[in-house]
Amino acid sequence: MLTDSEATSGPPSKRKKRSAIWSYFSRSSVGNETKIVCLSCPRQFSAASATSTLIRHAKTHGFFFAERQSTLTPGLTLGKERSNPSEAFHDRGLKDLCRWIVDSGIPFSTVENDQFKRFMATVNGSISVPSRFTVQRYICKERDDLQLRVQDLLRASTTRIALTTDAWSSRVFRGYIVISAHWIHDEWNPRLCILTFERFPSPHTGRAFSDLLLRAIADWKLTDRLQGVTTDNGSDICAGIRLFHEELMLNDCHLQQLSSFHFRCIAHVINLAVKDCLEIVAEKVGNIRCLISAIRSSVKRRDEFGLAKVELGMANASLPGIDVPTRWSSIYEILEKAYKFRKFLNAVVNRTKDLRWYDVSEAEWESCRRISEFLELAACVTESQSGCLYITLSFTELAYKKLMAKSRALVENNDSLLGAISSTMLKKLEAYESLVCSDMCKLCRALDLRFCHDPISDGPILRRYILIPPQSPSSTNPSCNESSLLSQLITDNEPSLYCNSDEIEGYLRATISGDISVDPLLWWKMNTKRFPNIARFARNLLSVQSSSVASESAFSTSGALVTPSRAGLGDESIEACMLVKSWMNLLEKN
Repeated sequence: MLTDSEATSGPPSKRKKRSAIWSYFSRSSVGNETKIVCLSCPRQFSAASATSTLIRHAKTHGFFFAERQSTLTPGLTLGKERSNPSEAFHDRGLKDLCRWIVDSGIPFSTVENDQFKRFMATVNGSISVPSRFTVQRYICKERDDLQLRVQDLLRASTTRIALTTDAWSSRVFRGYIVISAHWIHDEWNPRLCILTFERFPSPHTGRAFSDLLLRAIADWKLTDRLQGVTTDNGSDICAGIRLFHEELMLNDCHLQQLSSFHFRCIAHVINLAVKDCLEIVAEKVGNIRCLISAIRSSVKRRDEFGLAKVELGMANASLPGIDVPTRWSSIYEILEKAYKFRKFLNAVVNRTKDLRWYDVSEAEWESCRRISEFLELAACVTESQSGCLYITLSFTELAYKKLMAKSRALVENNDSLLGAISSTMLKKLEAYESLVCSDMCKLCRALDLRFCHDPISDGPILRRYILIPPQSPSSTNPSCNESSLLSQLITDNEPSLYCNSDEIEGYLRATISGDISVDPLLWWKMNTKRFPNIARFARNLLSVQSSSVASESAFSTSGALVTPSRAGLGDESIEACMLVKSWMNLLEKN
């Protein structure tokens, strides 16, 4: 084996040039043969191996360098301590390249595109573009590195964590599950990230859901820090949450009862109610939906719609969309927009002979208007309750009961058109009322400064869940009322909390008049020292979500990732891309 001094000895003009790859390999005698040995792993190569073979192996370790031959630089080191500036640049460039690929959702094979390589060569000819396999491995490595940072971030936070979870099937019919975490940062800013996104093979039983949740929170060390879980109303996932709660209670995790721990997604309940209603009015709006579908399916008919817009003086009008089976609000949007642009749709029917079968009468248009107005409130409630980065639980009960009141009023008025669908919606909403409108909704509203607080109505619920009796003289430990939710939230590593009656009375006096323009999180940040115990409780509870939209959003992102052209993307790659993207966004905010 040549030493550095031997390799560089002789007149400078005749210095022997060697590939930089030899910084990562050495020649050693193995038995009676000479082998080339990798300095980063036990892999051995034949002494006659070409440098291109060694270069390919070095790239598996994340080492990148100029492909052209160069003199060996004495003192060149490996890993992060390499002294070669260009190699350090390649390491940073690889990290940024992989993050760009994850954030934009483009295929890994982009790096092997000839035009991309030509572009990179134009930017810096010394850059060695990695292969798609290297990109895939680096993204998985980045996932492991970011997970450690997110764990440190969660460990440093003193608040409890609320979860949302849901299951999903990809385009190639592979099942996945996502678990998202929600909490309020020490500076009273809401935070959100994905904890787990992984393959979830069938059968999707309650026990399977429970086991996966238990493993996930154990991996993240959140067993004693859960505030609640929000899910949809699927029977399997609800059974899973019940088993999950029972296991946590057996482990003495200081949790509240199941009704105050498991929160049902209000958007999913409304979805179920509206779907039942649409089955009743399908015939009344079926002709309009068929007309829109027929126009959208033909280029000629689309052009006729465009001409009608110009002739009627509204060039910015747009053609209504099509139904999305998993998104009921698309029906409302179709009907609302169809009625608004009914003149253009009628003009297209009059211009096109084969659309005469879809001629919509004035009575049908009137039914369209009234049904869309009936669905408008449900759409508004769904939209307002679907946020992830602001407080939603405090409005859940009021919005839900307002929707019930509107349905009940139409039933009592014996409306000939809307009476049947109002009765159907009211029946469904009443069935889920006790699950959606729990005491936690009332308590959350009492902690939201946008509402007026009445000592008579809000005082009892605050005292019931927050008030802890003072320490008795005969007891060495603080006595806790078993009905107090706050006492159940005290964990072994947290100091005991006391909230006396004076603090509650002072809070109610200070918030007797609500202000819708007030940011409740900002108010609590400014008044934490004034009401320290109530503030701590509010920080835990206000992070709970009224819907599982965060998990649904993750599936929308993964759906854009697993396109038909990328149907062969492996489970590990999908998981790594989803987690890296979520954790990058979280850490950028911190």
